[in-house]
Amino acid sequence: MNSTMKTLSYTYKDQKIVSTKEHDELTGTERTVEYKDYDKYENLQRIVVKQGKQTVTQDITYTKAGAWCESKPSIIKTTYNYGGKSDVSQHQFTYDDKGNITSDRDDVTITRYQDY
Repeated sequence: MNSTMKTLSYTYKDQKIVSTKEHDELTGTERTVEYKDYDKYENLQRIVVKQGKQTVTQDITYTKAGAWCESKPSIIKTTYNYGGKSDVSQHQFTYDDKGNITSDRDDVTITRYQDY
C-alpha cells in the first residue's frame, strides 16, 4: 500500500495569496508556487513554480474583450528552466466583442472557436 503524507501551506498578504508550499514527507520533495505582480484590476500577472532544479514561470497579459476592464488573458508566456537550460512557449488568445474566445494560438497550433 502506497501512502503519502503531504503538507500544504499558504501565505497571504493584503488579502491576496502570494505563495503556496507543498512538502511531500515520503519523497522529501518540495514544490513552491509564487503568485506575483497583480495589476490594477487584481489580475495575476506572474506565477512562478519551483520544484527541485526546475522553475516554470508564467507571465500573463490581459485584454478588455467584452468588459470595461482588462480581465481576459491575451498572452500567456511560459518559461521552463531546468539545470541552466530554458525553453519558452506562448499562448495567444483572441476574443469577440462579447468576450467569447475566438482563437487560441500556441507555438504550433491555432484553434478557432465559432458558433457558440
